[in-house]
Amino acid sequence: MPLVTPTTQAPSLLRRSLWTIFLALIATALIVLILDFIQIKHNLNTEDAATPLLEHMAAAIEGLPDDDAMLVLRTSINQLNQQWQSGEGGSPSLIELYAQRASGLVLHDISSSRVLSSPSGEASMRATTLKTPHVTLTLYVPIISDGQLLQWLSGDVPSTLAVALPLLLIPTGWAVARGFRPINQLAKDVAQRRTDDLSAVTLNLRYRELDPIVDTINRLLERARSQVDEQRDFIADAAHELRTPLAVINARAHALAQADTREEREQRMQSLLAGTERAGHAVDQLLALARIDVDRTPHAATLLAPLAQQMLADLTPLADQAGVDLVLDLDRLSPHTRVDEACWRPIVENLLGNAIKYAGRGSTATVRFELEHDVLRLCVSDDGPGMTPEECTKALQRFHRGFQADRGPAVSGAGLGLSIVQKAVDRLRGEMSVSPARASSPAQSKGLQVRIQVPATR
Repeated sequence: MPLVTPTTQAPSLLRRSLWTIFLALIATALIVLILDFIQIKHNLNTEDAATPLLEHMAAAIEGLPDDDAMLVLRTSINQLNQQWQSGEGGSPSLIELYAQRASGLVLHDISSSRVLSSPSGEASMRATTLKTPHVTLTLYVPIISDGQLLQWLSGDVPSTLAVALPLLLIPTGWAVARGFRPINQLAKDVAQRRTDDLSAVTLNLRYRELDPIVDTINRLLERARSQVDEQRDFIADAAHELRTPLAVINARAHALAQADTREEREQRMQSLLAGTERAGHAVDQLLALARIDVDRTPHAATLLAPLAQQMLADLTPLADQAGVDLVLDLDRLSPHTRVDEACWRPIVENLLGNAIKYAGRGSTATVRFELEHDVLRLCVSDDGPGMTPEECTKALQRFHRGFQADRGPAVSGAGLGLSIVQKAVDRLRGEMSVSPARASSPAQSKGLQVRIQVPATR
């Protein structure tokens, strides 16, 4: 079966990864640019920024002859201006130096054409002076505008990005594309499987970050295998269970056709109706079990107390016919307790139906609900013959039938009642147990009780 592709093109994770790296690199460059701008702006606005340079110059010319001192200062200011001009992109603004010996000899003077103020009257140079016993140095540094400073700082950004982006994006794109190969192989492996192949995926994805994908798929396949196995067992058991009543109906229909007298026909007709009733009951039970297996949709919560009273009222005629008294105990149940009727109705009806069917005439079947600490408990008990511990362990098996009150042969039924209850309890994430009823005295040893506890519906 071909894979269904969406009509709209899905976003590419590779493309998104490359765009993320690209934008992160641009953002990093901008952040560095802003931080450098703030730091340099702070240094330029601080008068002490030029002091270390003047101290270095004063130390360099100390003790030198005047001619040598002039040469050192001229060389230093020329080198400084070369660096300044390269940073300013060829700006005509130059750093100026004025140096004078203590004797009054000028070692270095500012350019005669240098204007220390702008036409508007604002200062265009910032002066920093250092006085020593031998020399006085004054350094004039041009005041740089914010635009000039940003232009200076961003001058190398395009070339840097032009080199850095390919070095980052190309290896990253290759690594991401290579990392997707195991996923593509996994998709190909799953797509080529047969529909009935639910075995675990054994493909090695090489990267531990991809292990959860395989683990999740294998858990899903395991649940699917379990469900398919249950369905196969159910179909096989159902076919086996329906074969007997259908064969009985067929035999009794032939017997009815061969009846000679009216009395024989009526007797065989009643036998045929009993067989069809048993087959119909088995079909109903099988459908109920299938509905609980398949239907996982949540249902509206129903008040439990009225629901329990209604279910007991519905079963009262059957109990009266079997000679069994029904007791409903709701003393420890909140009147506001709500439950999923789709699950609780088959639970109560099957448990109480079994008690009516197996307890025997003159017995009492009690239905008790309790709510404690957000846990809802149900106990259905009777004082009939009960079961042995060995029988209790088999009671939850599908198509297992109990015994009549006189411990005679199995009564009519499909043997699915407790299996239906167990499925409903599992759906409610609860627990269920079947055990002999507790005897109130050593002389009493009969009775059966089924206990269920599930999380209460909020």
